[in-house]
Amino acid sequence: MSKNEKKPLVSREDIMKILDACYDKCLHGIPKVNPSVEEMAGDYLRKYNTKEPACKSMLKNQITKCATSGFITGYGGLSLFL
Repeated sequence: MSKNEKKPLVSREDIMKILDACYDKCLHGIPKVNPSVEEMAGDYLRKYNTKEPACKSMLKNQITKCATSGFITGYGGLSLFL
């Protein structure tokens, strides 16, 4: 690396470690915060007679959570500029 080149703040390896950790948390859950994917799927399958309504309900709830968190984050960011 020459003197003119700047060292990146975050390396590719750091990003991959972060993504791997996030993926692991998504699959296995976070204790006392959210269940694993298998547990969540099992909960929905117990609530509904067939897989299709269980999947539709799970997707609807996940989309609602993502939209809500996106709105709240955006609103908070917007309030900084006002």
